[in-house]
Amino acid sequence: MEPTTATRVGTGTIKVVQNIQGNAPLIEAVDNRTEQWVKCGKNNLFREFLRALADNCAPMNSCVNTLGLYIAGKRLVFKDSKGDEVEAAKVKWAELTMRNGEAAFRSRVAKDLALLGDRCVDVIYSKSGIAEVAHMDAMRLRSGKKDSAGRINEYFWCSNWEKTTKHSKDYPVIPLPAFGSEAMKPANRGISFAMDYHQGQDYYGMPYYLPALTDAEVFSRIAEYNRVGIDTGFTPKFHLHLFTTKDNEDVKQLDESIEQVFTGADGKKYIFTYGTKEEGAPVFTPIKRGDEPGELDKMGDRSEMVIYKAFGIPPILMGVDVATGMSGKGLALEQSVTQFLRTVVEPRQKFITDF
Repeated sequence: MEPTTATRVGTGTIKVVQNIQGNAPLIEAVDNRTEQWVKCGKNNLFREFLRALADNCAPMNSCVNTLGLYIAGKRLVFKDSKGDEVEAAKVKWAELTMRNGEAAFRSRVAKDLALLGDRCVDVIYSKSGIAEVAHMDAMRLRSGKKDSAGRINEYFWCSNWEKTTKHSKDYPVIPLPAFGSEAMKPANRGISFAMDYHQGQDYYGMPYYLPALTDAEVFSRIAEYNRVGIDTGFTPKFHLHLFTTKDNEDVKQLDESIEQVFTGADGKKYIFTYGTKEEGAPVFTPIKRGDEPGELDKMGDRSEMVIYKAFGIPPILMGVDVATGMSGKGLALEQSVTQFLRTVVEPRQKFITDF
């Protein structure tokens, strides 16, 4: 919410919500007036941020892979009005997705949906009609701006939006006509882009787990914190003050020597000092740990459960032990999978089947 947003609660009570830091990226067509494409996020790298976050957060990455596999399913079945499978349609679909295979097409499109909340398909034309449909990495796609009629006629693709420049030769921004636009026919191709509806977002899909982004960051930072802790002997145990007449260079060398010897997984657990009476004895001041044992584990467990809930994936499906009562884990798992399929997976499969 904006700092000035007021919400009426009950009768006669006004509560003002201020300084709310949202997870949704800044997406404004007017924010990028010099280019034809719309930035996704303030730095145009929100989609890349999602991929990087999943690469560093185990529960999030598992959810993306699991949801993607379920959305992809086993195969796409074409049926007539009687409910019988149309063999000719099956053969034709296999021909259209021949570049990487029908299974790869489904799995890649589904994984984009799971990570980004949208998907991109490149439809290739020939003189006889549609010749091929191929998955295109939706993470590296950017939307063109709407025309006066509210239509998007063009999309833009770049292999690396972080490294590209206005006149980049290594990472050029390639314009591509949208599926159904006038430029599609002369180009013999059109980009079919589809996204799940999200209020206030006109150009890009939003990840289904958007409210859990902060928890995913917390989870990934816990692992980073623990790694740094191992490298540095966890947290400082004491403050060492040495009375000495050495110059700055000698003190710097001494500090580096102490760091090298006493930090890391193999660091020594004791300190030996020596010197003259004139130099003075070192003073050791103990430092109490700020993070109690187990606190980070509890934070990680909470973040993990929030991520599962945001994705809509039952924790039991992800291997988390849950209380199942007298019915047993087998029945609980079966019920959870059925609910997951009906409420999360099937509604999102339309982005493959409708296309």
